[in-house]
Amino acid sequence: MKVQPDQTTVLVQVASTNTEAGRAVQLVSEQVEQLLKKIQDAGFKPNEIKTSQFYMQENNEWRNDRMVRNGYTARQTLEITFALDAKRMTRLTNAFASTPEGVTFQFGFGLSDKLQQQVKEELIRKALQDAREKGAVIARSANIRLGSIRKIEYGRQGVQPYGPVNMRADMAVMKQEASFPQTEIQEMELTDQILVIWTIEQ
Repeated sequence: MKVQPDQTTVLVQVASTNTEAGRAVQLVSEQVEQLLKKIQDAGFKPNEIKTSQFYMQENNEWRNDRMVRNGYTARQTLEITFALDAKRMTRLTNAFASTPEGVTFQFGFGLSDKLQQQVKEELIRKALQDAREKGAVIARSANIRLGSIRKIEYGRQGVQPYGPVNMRADMAVMKQEASFPQTEIQEMELTDQILVIWTIEQ
């Protein structure tokens, strides 16, 4: 099945490097606080914004035949999830227009929990119908008759009931206002699989 995504997830990463670990963390926190205000001013609610990752790494470089510490980098990743809406995407894009260096973001498109469940049920129905049609063709070609269904297997290892949510539209950080690119959001192609085993009537 091909399904039009109904949900947007925006990953925002804020990073800062400093010679002191504590200062690097402080700078990231200050940037995130300023960014959150811009995002909320653009009409996004606090429950739509989550921190998905925060970490600090030690930076090292090879100098004079030995590894030398060269400061610290702190990073915080925010996730903003909302129903697919071009106007809200544009408002969010504009909120990033004046962000300082160290802030990057990307838009991803996927399925909400409700649509995932609907698609999953439809895929199961289509997969079962497909199995019945193929079984009937095989039976006619082999000049046999199918009896009752003996077994149905679903959810075999390696089978995905619905597609990934990682289609991305990467964008550089902008320094001026701009609307979200007005292009079609790519459909997601989803697959599922069912194994049906019949008895054969003699």
